[in-house]
Parts: sequence; structure tokens; C-alpha cells
Amino acid sequence: GPAAIDVQAPILILQQRQRVGDENILLDLEQFAGKPQSGSFLLRVSIGGLLGAERLDTSIIGPDGEEIDGEPRSNFLQGDRQILIVVDTADYTDGEYTFALRAINALDKETSKTFTVMFDNTGPVVTVTSSSSTNQPTITLSGTFSDNISGVAAITVAGQEATLFTDGTWRIEGIAIEPGRNTLLISIIDLVGNRRDDFEAEVYLDDSSPVINSTDQHGQARFSNSDGSFITDRLQDSNDITPLYFETNRLELGATLLSRSALDADGIPYFAFSVSDLTGPSKPTAASDIRVRTQYGRNEQTLNPWHALTPVAGEYLIPLTTETLAADWHRATPQDQHVIDIEVTDPAGNQTSTRFSFYAEFYVPAFDISNDNSDDSNRIDDLGADIFTNTAFTERATFNDMPFASTSYTFRNTTGKAFYISLNDDSLHTTTQTVEQLVREHRVHVKATPEWRVGLMTPTDQCPEMTSWTTTSSVWNWTGSAWEEEQVPGPSYGAEETIFEDALPASPTPSDWNDVPDFDQTFWIENITNPQYFWTYGYDYILDPNDLTPTAAIIAIWSLKNRNTGITTECDPKHYFQQRETYTYESVAGYPLGVLSTINIADTPDFATTSYALTDNDTGSLITPVNGWYLIPAGNSVTIEKWVTTPELTLHSDDISNVGNFPSYIPNLHDKAISWSVARHLGITLAHDAGEANILVMPQRSITVGNGVISYQTSR
Repeated sequence: GPAAIDVQAPILILQQRQRVGDENILLDLEQFAGKPQSGSFLLRVSIGGLLGAERLDTSIIGPDGEEIDGEPRSNFLQGDRQILIVVDTADYTDGEYTFALRAINALDKETSKTFTVMFDNTGPVVTVTSSSSTNQPTITLSGTFSDNISGVAAITVAGQEATLFTDGTWRIEGIAIEPGRNTLLISIIDLVGNRRDDFEAEVYLDDSSPVINSTDQHGQARFSNSDGSFITDRLQDSNDITPLYFETNRLELGATLLSRSALDADGIPYFAFSVSDLTGPSKPTAASDIRVRTQYGRNEQTLNPWHALTPVAGEYLIPLTTETLAADWHRATPQDQHVIDIEVTDPAGNQTSTRFSFYAEFYVPAFDISNDNSDDSNRIDDLGADIFTNTAFTERATFNDMPFASTSYTFRNTTGKAFYISLNDDSLHTTTQTVEQLVREHRVHVKATPEWRVGLMTPTDQCPEMTSWTTTSSVWNWTGSAWEEEQVPGPSYGAEETIFEDALPASPTPSDWNDVPDFDQTFWIENITNPQYFWTYGYDYILDPNDLTPTAAIIAIWSLKNRNTGITTECDPKHYFQQRETYTYESVAGYPLGVLSTINIADTPDFATTSYALTDNDTGSLITPVNGWYLIPAGNSVTIEKWVTTPELTLHSDDISNVGNFPSYIPNLHDKAISWSVARHLGITLAHDAGEANILVMPQRSITVGNGVISYQTSR
């Protein structure tokens, strides 16, 4: 039968009208609900049912859940059975909107429908993430894209459409560009027709390589003279003629800041360079866009692979330290070449490289070992005293040819690196043997007794002559005012001499006779005158001053003038006064007698250092030498013992009790004390550890430690 009218509700049919090409099409609710819309669109509401509807209520709920004031515009057509609702998304913000429709008929029966629509008024966004420069004539552009609501439909660049990927990225290959700057316009459209043409990509075709400038950029370094000394000069790119000088306690950067001033202040050498690049004409490349990397190797073997360098104040610094080179860069010989490679790449892919190189000599820093024992980790100790103190003097024969540790030298390797040492000691250690000596001594000296002789001449009227010598113990000398007697000088004694018998030696031969010099050059003068002659007679040194006509030993003047003829006759001066010494030996008072004295035996033998023993105090182990070289680990405390071997001494135990009547000139000897003096000196040659096989090719430093001597003694 017919349906009851009072139960009939309106029927709502919702459709969206869209224009596709030249035609209008209608989409049913399930075809457009929930989908994005942009711009104006039409909703056609068809009302069916027996009674139709008296009114249609519409409302829009915004993204925030609040109802939006005002209603959509609508027209009633076909007898109120069809209504067109016009919606312009530009009147709303982007987001999801809910439409609610309610049709009510005359019997207050109603039908409701709701649906959602996404409003998308905002155009999509595109970015370019690919490099802005290249050295190729065609490029691949790539980047990201996004859209608020509907999603991106297409991206085009220079008429070429991009490939879009689901992860929000895009790519276009094979875009041709010209040298220099290229501005490429980018268009992007979303699925609801929002389009943007205001994006662009700036791309440079860059075919010039970056420039590395190291001229006069490097720091100061020590250049080795290969004898432990050095000169200071600036590093060059290539330092392959003169090796660099390094001390092994200065190979780390440590707390030093990576700056020129800090490196210079701490004496750390460094390579330095700056980098410049043009992306395009008059367009310097940003430093952050330039990739600089380095690697370090030795003898073409890479020890620190490629890694990035970070600029410091606009330049690049590479200190020659462990932190920037490699952990074991210092385990190298002077023949090893150290190489630092630099590679610079600009954003276009252009690349420039350079190389810094050097040779190096590594020296162990000099150190001292204290003699005062003030530092327990660095000291010199005298050993062996107990050996001599605890051995009785009567057992002194055990000290002959005895090896013992005389001195120890303790130090800690604080250089931070292992090194080798070899030891030498060219000291000659000495012995002193003190004995009591009993011996019969006879000391004599020569007695020299002067003798005078005179040849006396008689005054006559003829030139006087000496006829014979007369010995005398005195003579009389005219002083100019009187005759005074001069005595023969007393005896004198020579130096004491030691003889080895009681009998006196035979007397030496007397000396030759020699003239006695005139005492005062004053003479007695007599003048005799008679009718025939005028006679002058001067003389000295007589034996009897009371003789009226004395004979004299010296005639100084003799002149006879014939008064009748006027002829004068003169005689030469004559000197017959001589002295000699006769010699005899006499014993020195009190000798011969037995003498007991303490003496040091002459020419006791010296002795030398014979061996060394090295102990690692941290491990307690002896260090075994390698061809005479001992490895000293970094940080470890080491004690060197110096061993000596005493010489063979002749020991003496003769009887020395009979002092008063000792008859022998061959001494009896009795030991009193023996001491052995050992020089503390030690020579140490240092070589940096670059491996056992390289000990002999490493540069060496020689130091000496220890001064003074230590004496070991035994005595009765």
C-alpha cells in the first residue's frame, strides 16, 4: 500500500560541480569528501522525499573545532529541490573543515549529512640542496619539496620536469649551464593547482682550481747540525737537505693552544697555509664551502689517513706534534722522510694539492744526575763501604783483584719517550798504600875547605919574579890607612846526601887553584929617590907587616927612571894570590841510625771500571744490553751500578820493632792503611728509541755525570 506521509524524511544528495577541460562534471559526496580544495567550488544539494524540505540549515566547523560565523551562500532552484552552495577557500585559513547540512520538512522530519574538506590556499615550497657550483657543463639539480595540504604535483626547471620521490626530494638531470653564473627558475604546482614561480637556483660553472698559499707562512724550526746543536730558521715546503732537530720531551702539543702566538711562544714548529677560491667572477668561495684535508706518512707509508683540517683565524696550522701527525711519528731515523699531504677541493669539485716534507733527528734531552742525593729519584750513591768496613785489616788480601759495585746512578726517564744508553768511563781510579818503613839511614854532606897560597916577590931594582908558592892561612891587606889581616874563609857544607853504608865515601878531588879577586883595589906605594934613580913600587898582600922590606903576592906598580939617561923602565902588574877548595865527606850529626817513618808507596797501580749493571726499578728486572745499549722505558726509574776491580797489591808485614839498632839499608815495610779512590764520573751516550735495529743510525748525545771521588779504606 502507499507509504505513510508522516514518517517520510527529506532525502539529501550532495554533489560537487567541477570543470574539467570544457565540461562540467558532478562528483558524488564520496568522491570529493575529505579531499583538498583550493579557490571557489560549488556544492549542489538535492532534496528528495515526498514532502521535500521547508528549510536547509548549513554550518561549517573550522580546524579548531569552532563553528564559523555566517553561512555559505546558497540559491534555491527547481522549486526548492536543488540548492547550490558556493565556497571560496580563500576566505578561510588552510586546514580541515567540516560541513554540516540538515534538511527539515513540514512535519519536522529531518535528514543530516556531514563531510570534511581540506582547504589548501598555500602554494608549495621547493628548496635546492645540490651544489651551487660545478665544473661540468651539465648538472643535476636536486632538493626537497613540501606542501601544506594537497601535495606537490610537479616541479619544472628550465622546461624540464623533475622526478619526485616519496621522501620529499626531487631531482632533474642533464641541465645545461654556461660558464660563470647561471640563474635557473623553478616552478612548482600542487595537486589543487596552487603554483609558485618565484623560486630560483643560482649555479656557477667553475672550472678554476683553488689556490694554496704557503709562501713565508710556516713557523720557525730548529735545523740540526748533526752534533747535538742546531740553528733556527723558517720551515720551507720541502726541508729535505738539513734535518729538523727535535728533543723527545717536546713532541706533544699538550696544553699549547693551536695558534701562531702560542706555538711560537712554546717553540713548536708548524706548517701553515691559506686557501683562496673563486666560485665565479668576483665571487670568492665561502671558507665553509671549501674542503681541506690532510694525511701524514713516513717513507710513503700512510700513518694518519686523510682527515679534515679546520681553519684557525682564516688559515690552516699543522704543528709537528703527535696530536696532529701520528702517535708514533717520532719512531723514525734521520733517513726517514716525513710527508704531509694537503688536498683542497672547492664546491665545484676542482682540486689542488701540495706536499710538505722534512727529515728529522730526534735527540734525547740532556739531563743530570745529582751528586747531593737531594732527590730520591735522581741521585748518585756511593756503594761498597760495608765491604771494607766489615772486613778485618788482617784479611786485606781479599781486597786484591776484587770486583765490587762502587757507585750507583739513579734517574727516572721523564722525557715521555723510551731511549737507549751506552756507558763509558775512562777514569783511572787510584790506590794509596800507606806503610810504616824501618830502615838504617846514613846521611852525609861534603865539607869544602878553602886553601890560600901566595907567590911572594922581593922588591928590587929589577922587575921582581915569584920563585915558589907558599901556603898561608892569612894575608895582610893595605886598606889605604892601615894593614889589616884577612883570614882564609871557613869551610862550607853541601846538601845532605843519603848513602847506604856506614863507611864514608872517598874524598873528592880538590878544585883547581884560581886567583883571589883583589879585596879593595888599594895598594901600598913606596917612592925611592937617589942620585941615579927615581923608583916607584906598589904592592899588597904580605905575610908580615913588621918587615921593613916585606915580600908581597901582588905587584901593582913598578917603575924605574934613570935620572942620568931619562930612560924609564916599567914592569907589568903581577898577581900571585890563589885559592882552592879541598873536599871531604862528613856524616850528618846523629847518623847513621835506624829511622821509622810513615810513607806512601810510590807507583801503586791504577785500576779501571770493568762493567755495569742496570736495574729497572719499576719492574725489578735487570736490563739486558743490545750490543752494549740499554733500553730505558718511558717513565721508568733506572739504577746504573758501576763495577770496578781493585788491582793486585804487594802486602807488607815486616818486623819494625828494632828501631834503635836496625842494621839494614834495605827497609822493612809494614802496612798501615790502603785506600782505593774511585772517580764518580760516568759518561752516558743517549740515543732515541726508533727501534732496536736503528740504534746505530740514530744521532747521539753525550753527557757526563758525577764529580769527585769516593774512597774505600782499610787500616790497622
